[in-house]
Amino acid sequence: MSLNATLIIEVVSFLILLGLLLKFLYRPVLNILDKRAEEIKEANRKIQENLCLAEKERERTQQLLAESKNQALKIREKAGLEAEQLRQKIISQAGDEAARTLRASQQEILNQAKKAKEELKAEAIDLSLKAAEKILRRKFASEDQKRLIKELTEGISERSSSGR
Repeated sequence: MSLNATLIIEVVSFLILLGLLLKFLYRPVLNILDKRAEEIKEANRKIQENLCLAEKERERTQQLLAESKNQALKIREKAGLEAEQLRQKIISQAGDEAARTLRASQQEILNQAKKAKEELKAEAIDLSLKAAEKILRRKFASEDQKRLIKELTEGISERSSSGR
């Protein structure tokens, strides 16, 4: 019987130990495991929320990027048009300025030519008067004077008849 009493004591000791383990070790470990499982579920839920938020933010960012590209393209096109308009304006202004300069140069040339003609005419008249004065100062024989008067009157007659 000693074996049986020992066996009963061992079984009772085992059951007491098992009860104590259940009360002091198993339930706290189960509570810790349950708490940990709940924390993991909460973390997974937050991860899913963050993934959804990240996806929405990625889509919003892509939309903003597309809008920015469109705006940049419009700005580039507008700048190109403005540059072309400015180029045309500069070319037009340069053409106008060149035409004004050409007209001014032509007018200056005409004025200088007119002035030169007037100076030559004045000089020719002056030389003619000096030559006439020298001729008149010389002593002419009466035949030379008669011939000169006749030539002058004929010249005046021809001019007045051809001028009418």
